Amino acid sequence: MYKRDLFLNRDGFSGPLKYLLVIIIAVAMSCNLTSCGGSGGGNPVTPPSTAKSSAHVLNGFNINSVTNSSLNLKSDCKGVISDSVVLITVPEGISLTRLVPDFSISSNATLSINGVSVTSGKTALDMSNAVKMTVTAENGTSHAYYWLLARNGNLSFDNAVYEMMKNYHIPGVSLAATQKEKLVYSAGYGFAETETHTRLTPNMLFRLGSVSKQQTTLCIMRLYEAGKLKMDDRVFGTGGILEKEFPETVANPFVAGATGVTVENLLEHNSGWSFEPIFDTGGTAYDGKTLDERIDYMLHNQKLSYATGSTYSYFNMGFCILGRIIEKLSGESYENYLRETMALAGVTDMWVDKTDKADRRSNEVVFYSQSGTNGYHNPMEIVAACGGVIASAPDLMQIMCHEDYGTVVPDVLSESTLNMMYTRSPNYTYYAHGWRVNHSYYTNWGSYHGGNLAGTGTLWARGKYGVNAVILCNSRSYDAYNGTSFDVALYDILGLVMASLGD
Repeated sequence: MYKRDLFLNRDGFSGPLKYLLVIIIAVAMSCNLTSCGGSGGGNPVTPPSTAKSSAHVLNGFNINSVTNSSLNLKSDCKGVISDSVVLITVPEGISLTRLVPDFSISSNATLSINGVSVTSGKTALDMSNAVKMTVTAENGTSHAYYWLLARNGNLSFDNAVYEMMKNYHIPGVSLAATQKEKLVYSAGYGFAETETHTRLTPNMLFRLGSVSKQQTTLCIMRLYEAGKLKMDDRVFGTGGILEKEFPETVANPFVAGATGVTVENLLEHNSGWSFEPIFDTGGTAYDGKTLDERIDYMLHNQKLSYATGSTYSYFNMGFCILGRIIEKLSGESYENYLRETMALAGVTDMWVDKTDKADRRSNEVVFYSQSGTNGYHNPMEIVAACGGVIASAPDLMQIMCHEDYGTVVPDVLSESTLNMMYTRSPNYTYYAHGWRVNHSYYTNWGSYHGGNLAGTGTLWARGKYGVNAVILCNSRSYDAYNGTSFDVALYDILGLVMASLGD
């Protein structure tokens, strides 16, 4: 009570002594606030700042069951924030037109839609179309924009896709699956084109990368069943399928072993070649050349790395050569024969892509490259048969159902031809004719294949028990996330989907 009474003037002191005590106390207080006490000093106390915060971050966005009790939601639906896009799925049958979100933003910031402020846990939003949201900081800055993309679907499937998109910076994805040869899931996520904020829909076209090889294989097998070729037919040299297209002369002979390569060697990647004169890399002798000029260059300049038929060595050019065989034996362009073959499965929207972005088809996504790569550099018309085909996820599932031994829809190939196509190579357990087989982890997969191009990531799989699935992405990452590569993430998603559907 002593100090309190002192200031209340209840101590009995008066006059000069009173004022002296006041001065002493004031000096002591001042030393605590500044730096009295000589060279040792004190810790200055910074007065509270009156500046307003510039933070404008959206930290979380959910559709919770308690907040939306009238909609009969069985569980909370968590949104995933990926590169300023909020991706969220609610179960089938739940209307998207009046959902009340619970969201978290920076302290003292506000979230608005079309200039109207919304309140977490109270404001109902129409999420049936893409919604543009603005987070405005306490100091009035409002340059934080988020696109809200909501959809009805399977929360387990979609959330796995959303996490992959966030972790690897993928703008758009298409996923489809069949069960007993019926399309049971088809979804588009994110943006087909980020610049125009064009929302991705399931039937949009993607570059397939090496998933193109299975389309080329189907064409080759069709020619095989028509008696136009045999698996042991030689490709080059006297009596070869392409003898006239690539003549060998005494003055200009082929490299040793070139004339022994067969159709089957190309399908199984054991031709002996490992050199790839198919992708323009800058400064090489074949850059800017036609496909025929590249094949001719290879025949005369590139020695075989292995004895033909002895060693598996992935060889993209081999499938480009198969594309030339298709043209020779069908009398049509590769694209025309491809489309004719796919029409047997009821698919009419499959094409060879164009190289330039400006020439893409009206329902084709834009491809976004990462790590300094250029998705619009590779000559798509030249790599057509090995990696240049475009198609949609549902159409790929339709094709798969016509080559999966199922009985609901007729296969376009006979059972014996399918058996041959899916039989592993004698010198490599994990590859057959244009298909990967015998996955060491996903043992229920009968066959599968992925695709890798700058700006493109794809994977599809045929299950052994009536389930098939495909995932297509309009970008690809070359970096790992928490030790997991982008390609493994795609395998994990298809593994989840197919296992959930019974394979």
